[in-house]
Amino acid sequence: MTRNNLILLFILLLPVKSFSQISYISTDSSKKSGVVIIDEGPVENAKFCHYKQGQKIILYSPAEIKEYGIKNGPVYVSLEIPVNGKFEKVFLQKVVDGKVNLYQYTSINSTRFFVDSGQEDLVEISKMPEGASSGDYKSKLAELYSDCPSAKVFAKRTSFNLTSLSRSVTRYNEYGIKSYPYLSYGPVVGFNGTKLFFESPVKSYDRLLTLPDKSKIPLNMVNYKMESGIAAGIFINKPFWDSKFSLQTEIIYTSASFSYYDKIDDKRLSFDAKMTSMNIPVMARYSFDTGSLKPFLDAGICYSHNFSNTNKFVDITVDTNEKTLAASYSYDHLSSNLIGYCFGGGIKMDMNSGHYVFLELRHTRMYGQYQINSLFEAETMIAVGFGF
Repeated sequence: MTRNNLILLFILLLPVKSFSQISYISTDSSKKSGVVIIDEGPVENAKFCHYKQGQKIILYSPAEIKEYGIKNGPVYVSLEIPVNGKFEKVFLQKVVDGKVNLYQYTSINSTRFFVDSGQEDLVEISKMPEGASSGDYKSKLAELYSDCPSAKVFAKRTSFNLTSLSRSVTRYNEYGIKSYPYLSYGPVVGFNGTKLFFESPVKSYDRLLTLPDKSKIPLNMVNYKMESGIAAGIFINKPFWDSKFSLQTEIIYTSASFSYYDKIDDKRLSFDAKMTSMNIPVMARYSFDTGSLKPFLDAGICYSHNFSNTNKFVDITVDTNEKTLAASYSYDHLSSNLIGYCFGGGIKMDMNSGHYVFLELRHTRMYGQYQINSLFEAETMIAVGFGF
């Protein structure tokens, strides 16, 4: 192997070496690193540190050393806890190290969890202390997370198992007093502007309405202005762990009315429609971590079902004296089911209660079953939501 290849191999292996843990034993006055520690499993490790010296195994008790670590494995700390009605020192496995530390003690009969924050003594957390009506692990976590209101909300949703507890404490240590992501839901209300449009590939002059006299009039000549309406519904936001992404799903009720009138040559063409719809957008949301005020962007797909959908074109043929000679009607230019895409952005404000408010501007473009004279929908909505 050439010298350059050796240097390259050293560079590639350096991060692995840097981030791997070596075995060690620590006392009040010294620390030995690179020693051989035998992993005998959580139950035995809680009783003794099994130190291998040559062919001998030396057992260190929690009274003799204060901490030891197994190579690329767990770390154990000597701490005093109640065992069988009396206090004694044992080795607790340090599961999470940070602003709040999480420990696990494993015996033959049970697994127990303890926490400390550096400012308070070691506290055991359990589903419910024996003989108590309150003070379970959720309330203990909420006390530890007192400087982070949204984390306090999440503490109530933490399960009593190693994975959930370690994830909860780790995330709190990472976020500190910043906003803490958790599953949220709530109401959303807003105003929407809806505009109808034709879509390619059919050219606009091919979209014609046939009149009683067999003449044709192009539908694109109508001025399809944006019409306003109301929107109200509910949302649920599911964060993805260890990222700033979340999944935003909503069910939104909207209503809109359209009434257009245009004079084209000697023809008068009007369009009237009323729609009551349920929109279901499903979007990926990215939130910027900027403190209590967080900008966000989202994009995804949207399905819409028109519960009430009445629409018609009316052509009124008039003579020179403005008398109506004939009228023709053309129905069903709007589909009952539409699907499309949506994107938007806004800002989210965290509140001291652990809840939040968000304001968003969003654009949605939806398409239905294609026919030559089908109209589709483009919607712009400004919405306000309140998250629990």
